[in-house]
Amino acid sequence: MLPDRPSSVLPFQFFIFSILWITNGRYIMLKQKLLSRFGPEPTGLSEKEQMRIALINMKLADEDGDVHFVELPLFSSGKAETAITSEAQAGRRKCGRLAIGGVGAALHMENLQATGITHILCLSKQVRTMFPDSFSYMRVDELEDDGSGHSLDIFRNHLEHCLQFIHESISIGGSVLVHCYQGKSRSAAMCIAYLLTKFDESQVPTLERALGLIRQSRPKAEPNFALMSVLREIETKTGRTSSSDDGRQTGGHSTVFAQL
Repeated sequence: MLPDRPSSVLPFQFFIFSILWITNGRYIMLKQKLLSRFGPEPTGLSEKEQMRIALINMKLADEDGDVHFVELPLFSSGKAETAITSEAQAGRRKCGRLAIGGVGAALHMENLQATGITHILCLSKQVRTMFPDSFSYMRVDELEDDGSGHSLDIFRNHLEHCLQFIHESISIGGSVLVHCYQGKSRSAAMCIAYLLTKFDESQVPTLERALGLIRQSRPKAEPNFALMSVLREIETKTGRTSSSDDGRQTGGHSTVFAQL
C-alpha cells in the first residue's frame, strides 16, 4: 500500500497547471495578434507557414516601411484621359502621386498616413488587406515573382485594370502605393507600365527612362527577366524606340542601365 501524498502536492500541481494555462493562453493571444497584424492571406497555408511569413513581415515593416514617391512628369492634355490635378474641397490644389514600396510599407500605418496614401495596389498574397477602413485597395494575389508563363499571363490579364486603378487614383488627387513583397520586381514593372502607357514619348521616351524614374526613389527596383520582356512589348506598342540593346540580361538579372 502506497503512502498518502502530502496535502501540499495538490496545491502545487494546481499552481503548475495555472502557470501553464496562463502561459498557453498568452501564447495563443500573442499568436493571434501577430497573425492579424502581420499575417498573409491564410488561404491554403498551414498555421506554421502563416507564422513564418508573419514574423518576416514584422521584420520588413521595421526595416523597409518607407513609402517611396516616383517623380511623375506632367501629363500632356493629349495623352491623359483626365488631368493629374483636381480641386480639393477646401479650394486648395492637390496633385495625385505614385508611390512604390514593399510589404513593409503596406504594413506601416504611420508611414502610410504621414505620406498621405489613399489607395493601395497589392501585388503580393503574403500580406492581408490590413487597413480596409482607411485606404482603397485593389489586389492581384495570383501574381508570383517566378518568371513563369503563368505569372506573365496573370500580369497581362490584370494589367489594364491595375493601370486604371492607378490612374483613377492619381486623377482624383489621391496618392497610390503600388507594392509587391520586396518592392523590387512586380511593383516596379507595374509602375513602369504606367509610365509607358500614360505619358507621351517626349516625357518618358524609353523603358530605360521609366526605370530610371522609378530608381530615383527606389534604387533596388529591378523587374525580373520575364516582366522586362512584357515591358519591352509595351514599349514597342506605344511607338517607342529602345536605347538599350533589346534589354539583354547580365548574370541572370536585368541590365543596369549606365546612362541612368
